[in-house]
Amino acid sequence: MEKIFIGMSGRVACLNQEDGEVIWEVQLKSLTSLTNIYRENGCVFAYAGGHLFCLDDSDGSIKWTNKLKGFGYGACLFAGDQQNSVIIEKLKEEAGS
Repeated sequence: MEKIFIGMSGRVACLNQEDGEVIWEVQLKSLTSLTNIYRENGCVFAYAGGHLFCLDDSDGSIKWTNKLKGFGYGACLFAGDQQNSVIIEKLKEEAGS
């Protein structure tokens, strides 16, 4: 089953890509509109309300959380090893290598 992950309003949800059915959802923080997410190595990393969460991508259980003390409450961008390798592979495919 192919999955898609969304983050909004302090929540993260995993949906079945074929029919949109919700597989799991978790409320992380209340009173926050922006919830950034990034998936890598079986984890969904989510930023909401100044906190960083690591969720198990199979069931949404929270593996750990970090209050990011001193970082503030602005927007959060993610980068990781898998993200770079995917971009590199796509560029290779486009170049015909």
